[in-house]
Amino acid sequence: MTGVVDGVSLLLLNQGWDGRTKGPGRAMAAAAILELGLGSNVRVQGGKIEVIAPATDTVLEGFAQKLAALGRPTPTEALAKLDGAPLLPFLQRLQERGQVRLATRKTLGLFPKTEALLLDRDGATRTEQKIIRVMVGGTPEAEVILLLGVAEAAGLLSSFMAPGALASSQKRIRGLLTGRDTLGYLVDRRFKAMQGALVEGVLGALRSGR
Repeated sequence: MTGVVDGVSLLLLNQGWDGRTKGPGRAMAAAAILELGLGSNVRVQGGKIEVIAPATDTVLEGFAQKLAALGRPTPTEALAKLDGAPLLPFLQRLQERGQVRLATRKTLGLFPKTEALLLDRDGATRTEQKIIRVMVGGTPEAEVILLLGVAEAAGLLSSFMAPGALASSQKRIRGLLTGRDTLGYLVDRRFKAMQGALVEGVLGALRSGR
């Protein structure tokens, strides 16, 4: 299963984001925090995010260290401060896999900015299809539920789902994100084991910042 951050990155790049502008990157930061939550590496305590254990993934651990350096930020503070340069290692990993190409350019001839170009459009399409299949039924993996949650909170679903299908899926989306399935399927136990306050807080912060 593609990681949550990688999936969100492909969705963003497939919609024309090039990695240079802040704002869309908040969705990547949200995905990274939630992926850390899935691994029991972070938690929310008193409305603040705490790093409580190292991640086994080296790129994700690098992000966790940047998160920890913020002290105990609220989800809103974390998304704002980790948008931009802290996300570059995730894009570099996609480049190593041949999915994107990175190029550094100078803005106004002075300030270097890294631009990302999506190469793996098939991979982006497969990511979209994983989300669409969730609307049909079955038991999606925890990573897909989180990918769905970030895509919904960032307003990305409307770019590849028909309005009618998206509208009729809202009840299941809300159910899955709270650990319940309105269609009666089992919810991945790894997702149900996640701290609900973390999922709600991060997705709420992402949604309110749109």
